[in-house]
Amino acid sequence: MASSPNKSGLRNSPIFGSVSLDEKSIYPPGLTFAEAYLLQKAKEADLKQRKGENRTLVSNLEEFHQVMKKIKNDIKGCAPPKQIKQTLKAISPNFIRYISDWYDEDQLNILQLAIIHNNPSLVNFLLVDTSFFPEKHTPPLNPYAHLAAMTGHIECLRAVLQHRPGWFFVSHQPHHAVKLPDYLLKKLRLSEKPGTPKIPNRLLAKIKMTSRAAEKKLKETDSAGASDITVLLNREMGDVEKAFKKKNKHINVNTVRGYSKKSNSSVKKERTTPDSSKKDGTREVKSKSLMLTAPVIPARPSITKWPDSSKSLQTKQTAKTELDRNHFIRRLTPGHRGHLITVFWDVASRFDDGVVQGAGQKIKVQYAPNSHLKPESPCINIKDSPGIIRWPSSSTWKSKSSVKKSSLAGSNTVNRKASKTKPALKNIDFGVRGLKRYKEFQLKYPSHDQREKEDQDTYMRKTPLTYAAEKGFEDCVQLILDMVVMKRHPSISRSDPLTLATKARSPETIILLVNRMYSREDFQNAVLIAIREMLPDCLTALLSKGKSRVALFEGVNLFHILYSQCVISGNRYELMPEMTQTLISCKEDVNAHNIPNTFPMYTLINCAFNITVGKQIFFFIECLHILLENKANPHFDEQKQIKTYMRFPQTFSRKPFSSAIHCIFGSAKNSVNFFEKSYWSRLFMKKFVTTIEQFDYSQRRVLNNVLFEYMDAVCELGLDRTIVRCLLRYGANPDFALDGKYAVNVYFDKMLPFMTKFEMINSYQLFHQELDTLMIICKSMSLHHLHQVMLIFLQDHLLSAPIQALPITRSFAASLDHMVRNPRPLTEIAARVIWLNVRRNKKRLRELHCTPDCFNMILP
Repeated sequence: MASSPNKSGLRNSPIFGSVSLDEKSIYPPGLTFAEAYLLQKAKEADLKQRKGENRTLVSNLEEFHQVMKKIKNDIKGCAPPKQIKQTLKAISPNFIRYISDWYDEDQLNILQLAIIHNNPSLVNFLLVDTSFFPEKHTPPLNPYAHLAAMTGHIECLRAVLQHRPGWFFVSHQPHHAVKLPDYLLKKLRLSEKPGTPKIPNRLLAKIKMTSRAAEKKLKETDSAGASDITVLLNREMGDVEKAFKKKNKHINVNTVRGYSKKSNSSVKKERTTPDSSKKDGTREVKSKSLMLTAPVIPARPSITKWPDSSKSLQTKQTAKTELDRNHFIRRLTPGHRGHLITVFWDVASRFDDGVVQGAGQKIKVQYAPNSHLKPESPCINIKDSPGIIRWPSSSTWKSKSSVKKSSLAGSNTVNRKASKTKPALKNIDFGVRGLKRYKEFQLKYPSHDQREKEDQDTYMRKTPLTYAAEKGFEDCVQLILDMVVMKRHPSISRSDPLTLATKARSPETIILLVNRMYSREDFQNAVLIAIREMLPDCLTALLSKGKSRVALFEGVNLFHILYSQCVISGNRYELMPEMTQTLISCKEDVNAHNIPNTFPMYTLINCAFNITVGKQIFFFIECLHILLENKANPHFDEQKQIKTYMRFPQTFSRKPFSSAIHCIFGSAKNSVNFFEKSYWSRLFMKKFVTTIEQFDYSQRRVLNNVLFEYMDAVCELGLDRTIVRCLLRYGANPDFALDGKYAVNVYFDKMLPFMTKFEMINSYQLFHQELDTLMIICKSMSLHHLHQVMLIFLQDHLLSAPIQALPITRSFAASLDHMVRNPRPLTEIAARVIWLNVRRNKKRLRELHCTPDCFNMILP
């Protein structure tokens, strides 16, 4: 017999290969008696050696599980940390890698248990050595830094952030949620906030709605190139003549967006009409024609009533009849459980909460007495978006009563337990809703994702800083600000906690810290960061406590800072409407004018003509609509205000303007050299003028200087037909003379010297189009003032007109002479008298309740 080999030789023998004895629990098959004897002796020697070295007896996974259960019980029993460390050291290196993957029945590992039971010494021991928990290790639930912040154990949180700084992250996955068993929550008493004021639910809900609206805006906004902007604006403005042919259509605030009430109702009417009576595209063309001269702006509710994203989704008709076989059942009397109602919808549609809409739709009502059927949920097509529900149609429902009874009986066998008799169905004839007097009923929209949304609120976009602030642990909040936020932003001082919390984008932390003493510079820097980085939720938290803002930024209103900073930074400009709505909800004055040349509306318009990204113009227009909707005054005179400040030497940010229209013309004139194409300036100017004309809710007045302000910029921007007619309807007075001249005379005073810069003009088509627009102004003037215009024109330009402008001056002189010499029709004279009696106010004209033809005739 050969000599007995030693232990190391046995582990490297060809029979066992390189398998260690610690992992071998049974003998391999096919061993001889001698080989089995040698193996047993080697095991006994290894066991004796491990006992001598005081190592744990872990030779297989079952023993490893028992050891881990012992460590768990020691952690729960508050055993000395030295004892637990010795047990962990005794585990062989072959089984150490399994420590991070071991979880108990509550899905908690030993590191999570150490954090929960506040054992910072053990947490340090487990994290110092990366063999226990590697740096890239992530648990399937309850992240370590989030768990330590939520429990408020500051020393455990310090150890986690010190050894694993990468475990501080923003949660965005379901496995990032912090979920503990009920007995641990009761033991830790996490619902009680020690000595800190509770965050108001109303304020917290307001912040959540603000952040959701911001996320929705960022998701819906797509990046568009500069060429796409011109196409979109041209499509919205449309042809000039076609736009004003539809002037009998009153354009409401809610009818100027693709998702407006009027366009949606037209789509619904298209769906309800039979296919044979439809005309291809007629409804859609009419809805588009209504938006030709109106800006495309959504109807925005207040910040406390943000719109539901599901209500703006467009629905599609069901293509397959198989999707319409299910039906929606709702009890009429839930207490008695006596009746149920079945609604069959002809067209797949989506409606708001409340009474079912859709007059003219055929419905069928069935009820079964003494039935206990459970309500079934409507079927959802997986191919569509999760918010769209397919309602069944009456055409796909089988008319045989036997099929109905069998289908209901099948549902009874599944859903009912106590009921044995089949309910006898009673059918009500088909009726047309709106013609027969059926009793109104209500259907509540089934929220299938309500529980998922509630679960997402518990973990989505949360950091350990958020958890610590929600639970009111100020020491943990300060620790995170010092160890994490300050490292990422070393330029911010530790004495500026509000600035650090704003940089961390944590409104919960701001609410917790705003009750403490802070410096004015800290509060001002935090507000400036929230405005510059477009953080509406943080701005809501900063301005929620009603602190005095007069001393902030030397009295400059926050709207002026918002729009100025947006042009400077150009970051997240999609959130400008949400930021504007946030300032309004925080009671910031939309007509603030404490400091000259900082009126919010004029700053917005001036900054809109200095943008660097073309798509920004839509968000500036939407902000203008919000300001007008909240009663901002577009007629505030900054030039009159500036005279009171002339005695004090101050530097102002921009030029003063006398009105919003003056601001538009002045800013557009200066932006010609800034934009790549001057056409953009004219297009933006047209967009802003039509927006103010449509959505100005202030008291209308007669505007005397507005046409002169337009003529000052006519050389750079030209004379636009749409703008002229909008100004005349807005209250512009063409009969007003400034310094002895009318607006028509000022046009030639500006245009004729401009034409001398060209040696030769090949085509006069553009100038003739402007002459046609100029004749609209002349037609709106009285005969006396028109005669004065002709005399001034002949006196100034009859003999001094340049040769380049002779075709234009001759054509205008002939047209003006024909208009002065020939009498006007009686209807035109009567229409002008009515227009003057209503003081050039379209709202007062609408109150006369005249016919559409007369209304069109009276309007300029």
